[in-house]
Amino acid sequence: MSVKTRARGGACSSAQVPEVLQHAKLTADGLGIKVTSFTIRGPNPDLEGIFKTIKNERPEALIISPGPVLRFNRKRFLDLTAQSRLPAIY
Repeated sequence: MSVKTRARGGACSSAQVPEVLQHAKLTADGLGIKVTSFTIRGPNPDLEGIFKTIKNERPEALIISPGPVLRFNRKRFLDLTAQSRLPAIY
């Protein structure tokens, strides 16, 4: 007997760019992929805590949307994504 599992993805999105997350979820749903969103707020977000939550959710890949949070924390995002060993699209 074979059990088909649904692929899992994660999307990190700035609260200022919600349309990117909406588009990712709509597209993923059409492909049978469950997307868990992680909204990042504030000028100095707790990215380490967010990535700990992402690790617990165990997505197979990440989509990190553009926006001011990514722009100002680019190196931290890159370092944490590399540490998590998840494929990511920025």
